Amino acid sequence: RVAIKLRVDDYKDLTMLKVLLYTRIIININFGMCSDLRNELIDKELVHEINCGINELDRIIIFQIYADTDYKEETLQRIYNQLDNMILDKKSFARTINANIASTILDFEDIEIVNESIQNDLLYQEKITDNKKEILESITYEDVLSFMEKIDFKNRTTFIMCPKNN
Repeated sequence: RVAIKLRVDDYKDLTMLKVLLYTRIIININFGMCSDLRNELIDKELVHEINCGINELDRIIIFQIYADTDYKEETLQRIYNQLDNMILDKKSFARTINANIASTILDFEDIEIVNESIQNDLLYQEKITDNKKEILESITYEDVLSFMEKIDFKNRTTFIMCPKNN
C-alpha cells in the first residue's frame, strides 16, 4: 500500500469537495480500472489485483494504491515511477469526467448510496451537496492540471504486509 496525504487547507482557493473530486480524477486516470499502469501490471502478471481509493479525515485526504503481488519490489518501483511521472491527458480527463457524471446519476438508483452520500456531505462539508452533477460538469482540465502540479507525490508512505512464515 502506498499513500499520499493532502491537507485540504493547503488549497485555500478550493472547497473540500473540489479537492476530493480533483484527487479522484487524478488517481483514477493514473491507477484506476482503465489506467495503463493497472492494465500493464495485470497483463504482465506482476499483480493479482491493484486498486486505489480515497479516505477523508477531517481536512485531510489520503489517497492510496493497494496491490496484491508476489513481486513487491518491481510493483513498488512501477507505482513509484507512476507517482513521479503522473499524467493528465485531455482524453482521459474527459472520459473520467463523463464516467463520474454517469456514476453520480446512477447512484440515485440506490438508497444506500444516497444515504451514504448525504452522511459524507454532512460529515465532511457540513452541508448537503445537491448539485454534484453540475459541479462535475464545471471542472476543467486546466483546473485539475494546476491542482495536480501542486501535489508533492514524493511525500508518500509505503506499507508492506507479508504473510507470516511458519
